[in-house]
Amino acid sequence: MTTTPNTAKIAKDQSTLVTAADIYTDYAITQNAAMGTEVEYLVTTKAGQLISPATHEVLKADFAAAGIAVSDEPLASIFELKTGAQTEAAAMIAEMDSLSANFNARVKKSGFVVRQAGYLGHITLNDAMAARLPSERADGLLEHFIQNGQEMCARQPLMTTSVHLSLSYADLDHAYEMSKALMVLTPVLTALCENTGGFFDGKACDFNPSAMIRLSQRDGRGGLSPVICAAEDGEDLIRRQASHLYNTPMMMHLDATGSMRVTNDAGQHPSLRDLQNVGLNTASNAMLSESMQYHMLKLTSLRNSFGQMTGKRLEVRMADNGPFQHNLMARIGETIGLNADLRNDIIRDLTKRGLNPFTTETARTSVQALNNVATLRHGAMKVPMGNSTVGHIAARLLDFLDTGSDDIALARSTLKQGPAPTPIILKM
Repeated sequence: MTTTPNTAKIAKDQSTLVTAADIYTDYAITQNAAMGTEVEYLVTTKAGQLISPATHEVLKADFAAAGIAVSDEPLASIFELKTGAQTEAAAMIAEMDSLSANFNARVKKSGFVVRQAGYLGHITLNDAMAARLPSERADGLLEHFIQNGQEMCARQPLMTTSVHLSLSYADLDHAYEMSKALMVLTPVLTALCENTGGFFDGKACDFNPSAMIRLSQRDGRGGLSPVICAAEDGEDLIRRQASHLYNTPMMMHLDATGSMRVTNDAGQHPSLRDLQNVGLNTASNAMLSESMQYHMLKLTSLRNSFGQMTGKRLEVRMADNGPFQHNLMARIGETIGLNADLRNDIIRDLTKRGLNPFTTETARTSVQALNNVATLRHGAMKVPMGNSTVGHIAARLLDFLDTGSDDIALARSTLKQGPAPTPIILKM
């Protein structure tokens, strides 16, 4: 693979050495509870073909001229829109609606089309590799995955369009309660918010590719976070997170010159602890280690436009882009993240169904249910959980969230009818 150096987006703090204690201190930082979202959009030609890196740059310049802020993703055809921090679902939905409307109008004016897709199953990994943007970090990750026999994982940054919900926490108890409730709901939201089209490498499939990709990560980096599953309280959550980041092998790291090194030599993948022996356990490498966690629910950093850490957050990553997914996740954020009374009501309801979020048995049940949801696309709602099923829990969750809105109605329709048929046919 040819790697074109481009380190502009990598925070380069080579002076600060970090230890597990330093990581713990960072995660113990608290701030006002709020939420925000990121939504990834696929842009193609009218004929359904992916756009080239050169076309991506032309479109991005056009967006900038129109005052539309977008972030790059590794695939040239994918652009990301972000909301600011909000404390109400309605405000966050309205902000994304406005951003999306302006984005869609500009794309249409430029002669291209915004497609609704979750996993880009009608193309192959090689197709996506040929249409990627040059990026040192992304190329390093892809090189690591491919040279280490993890081609499934290489699809994550290239071939998925997702909705990411961020929830900052007011204190460690808040972080713990949110993470445990969302741990139980991860299989439920994965089944409900799938929008993969039912294709993989151009062939029909009866599994959820987006979920399978996230589950395929090694070293405890995929699926449900072992940190969240095992944590016994807020302090324990943060201590486990610090230890996990400090001891988990890294796919790549920055060397003493600030250059990226892909760690694929003879299967030796150093952790931050290992890098301490050569003076490379830097803040930059700590942030890289954190960014390489591909859990569907994870603890990670709040960062400013310079890539500097400004706080910590819980990131909810199990929703594909789709007709109701963003709005539903906004309501999840408001209910689970920012409304303690409703969060406690949901926790009590889950407990009645044999799913007390604070027990090790429920953690094991959640992991198994997520595995089953990933492998059963049309049977996902029948997967057992506690003394109930994923579908029954989803229906009950929608009762808690129901505002009479269109997104809840669409979610109920999906719950009854199963995943929608393929929304697009991509061409190369």
